[in-house]
Amino acid sequence: MMTASGRRAAVRDRKWPVYPGDYHWSSYRAHAFGVEPGLWSPHPLHLQLGSNKRSRQEYYRALMCEQPDVDVLAKIRHCANKGLILGTETFREQFHALTGDRTTTSG
Repeated sequence: MMTASGRRAAVRDRKWPVYPGDYHWSSYRAHAFGVEPGLWSPHPLHLQLGSNKRSRQEYYRALMCEQPDVDVLAKIRHCANKGLILGTETFREQFHALTGDRTTTSG
């Protein structure tokens, strides 16, 4: 069994990013610090996080520091591992209507 420090060492040795802003493809830098790469525009929900750019960035950084509930993480992992849709019944119905895919979630 690998310890947390062992995992960090493995990440460091492979030069994998440790922080979300270190990932080349991540939008974290744009949302959290206002670094706007080409071909990027903020999602309308992101624009609702605050009345101006600075307040949205501060709110987003605080939001990203929160730890998700253990039950929520378990459900996300379950659905991701099984290829199931995670969302409300309305969301699943919209997905089915748009894609024709009848994938469902177990609850």
